[in-house]
Order: sequence, then C-alpha cells, then structure tokens
Amino acid sequence: IMSVLDSSGNGKFKDYLTDLNTKFLSGIRYDFLVNNLGKKLFGSATFVGENVLAENEFFVFSYIPPKKGVEKGINLFHVGGMIPYSDNVFRLLPEVNFFLPFINQGIGIYEMKIKGDINTNPDLAKLTYQKVIEDVHYFSDMAFEHNGKKRMILEGYCGLGMPAIVSFVSDVENMKKKFGVVTVFVAPIDGRRCGRLANFINTTPDTILYGSLLLAELKKEPVPAKQTGMGIDLVTRSTFDKTQLGKFIKGWKQGKYAKAEKIEDLDPIMRMDLAGTYWISPDAAARFPMAVDVNRNINAIFIKGVDKNGKIPIKFKGKELSLTDFKKTDVKVVAFYGEDDPMIDYHSGEI
Repeated sequence: IMSVLDSSGNGKFKDYLTDLNTKFLSGIRYDFLVNNLGKKLFGSATFVGENVLAENEFFVFSYIPPKKGVEKGINLFHVGGMIPYSDNVFRLLPEVNFFLPFINQGIGIYEMKIKGDINTNPDLAKLTYQKVIEDVHYFSDMAFEHNGKKRMILEGYCGLGMPAIVSFVSDVENMKKKFGVVTVFVAPIDGRRCGRLANFINTTPDTILYGSLLLAELKKEPVPAKQTGMGIDLVTRSTFDKTQLGKFIKGWKQGKYAKAEKIEDLDPIMRMDLAGTYWISPDAAARFPMAVDVNRNINAIFIKGVDKNGKIPIKFKGKELSLTDFKKTDVKVVAFYGEDDPMIDYHSGEI
C-alpha cells in the first residue's frame, strides 16, 4: 500500500496511514511497556547521602539528607504504611518524586517505607494498623535522637495521613516532645465526606465488604488486590483504561511508544506516563495488596468517620482516641487539599 501511495503522490493519505500504523503498534505493545519499562522506572528515585538507619520485618527506615549548599531547615518524618498500589509512589522517579522539593529546600527526610512486596516479603500480609503506629513511635524515637533531639515535622500523605494523626494522639506526651508540627496532604480524616469514594464504600453490601475481609483473614492472606483497587478505579474513572481494550486505546493515542524498546528511548513525559501508569496497574496492585487489619481500619474512616466530639473510629491498644488531644499541646496541625479532588474532598479535613 505504501509503495502505491508513494508512486501516486498521495502524501497526506500515506502520512495518515503511517500515523495510524504507529498508533496501532503502540496500542498492542502498551501492556509490555507498562509492565516492563514502567515497572523498572516506578519507585526508582535514590538520593545522595541517603542512609538506612534500621529495618524490621515490615519497614525500612532511612534518612535522606537535604541538598548540599542550601540552608538547613527543620527535618521531616514521613509516616510509612500500606496504601493501595504501594508507597513506592513517593520515590516515583529520580527527577519527579515527593521528597525532592523538601530536600531542595534544606529539609531532611526520615522515611518509613514498606519492605519489599508480597512476593519478596510474605510477612506483609500480617501487618496490622497497631503495628504501623508502634513502628511510627519506635522509628520517630530513633529519628529524634539522630536529629540531636530537635523537634521535627510529622507528615502523612493521603492514606498515611490518619496513621500520622493516630500515632500522635495515641502517645501525646512523648510525641509532642519530638514534633512541633503535624502535617497531612490530601488525607481522609473524616472519610464520610470524601464524596464518590465514601459513597462507593458505604453503598457496597456488607456481605461483600466484610465477607471478603473475613475470608482473607481465615485464609491468612491479604485483601485481594482487585478489591482494593476497584473503588479507586471507579472513583477516578480508570476502570476501562485497565481492560485490554482500554490499554489498546491508551496506546492508540500515543504513537511515539511504537519504537520504544528501552528506558533510554523514553522522553521525560513518557517516563512519567509509564511510571505513573504502572503504579495503578493490576500488576502493582497484586504485588502490594492490603493487609486485612489495615484495610478494616481504613474502611472505618469512611464508614464511621470522626464524631462531633473529635473521636476517631480507630483504637490503639484498646484506647479510644480523639483529635481534641491536639488542643492540649502547642503543636500546629497543617493540612493541604486540592480544591477539586475526585478522590479526597477537602471537606474531609474540616473537623
């Protein structure tokens, strides 16, 4: 066909077919690109001078120093734990990641990070919400000593915002010595006010919502990855994108992927696209499922929420917890939300 078009001089139609062909090739290769190049790129950020301070069966605890040559500021403690599709997103790419803006402004990072994935670390299925909080206490003690007993910022992003809050109010006297500021980013505090996501969880029949948790608990397995991601996919309207046809159409729109064979073939936009797409892919979801107890406590945030007296629907060692305990300290609480976020409505932070 191309040779006939060449001889006929019909250049525009030839260009159209050529473009169509490259988009077709991109579409049928998209799954390969995401699960290979995207997987290699995702969570690949490392930092000059970073140092592993400790680790246990669930977490690796590291210190990332601020950028050399900039004025050093207060250090930040990043709460780790389980979030859908994994906390590797905070190290998305060397050039684009959550920590880079902080270290470039002189803020050192103490990072809690999930250790491995379910394939390399099957013990992750046993992680509990209480263990996350205990490890925040333990690692922040270590960070406080490492930081010369200077107060730090306690930070939690999205699903890790409530663990940051819970870790503070469950041990106020100790935590207020270590932290002068608690900050959360797009965190569902009163999850009932999270619009579409809360509606999905609250309208799911109990037999499905709790039955699957009970079954996973009896089998001593984590919550199936498909269940964890289903609500997020519906809220973000990305369900179709993860079907075979959806993957094809996504590639169909990106003809430049047709010839990409290795990471060096990718431009900056392609790198972000593939790394980000892998993060919310079925393969990533399968590698980073949610432990049953963690999932159960997250559901409580969206089903029960925070009551009018500030009571949190999560207990620590049998103790009831309340946001009003912040008022007993000089600690400042700072929250950041997007004005039009389909996942985490900013009203969920209005307590």
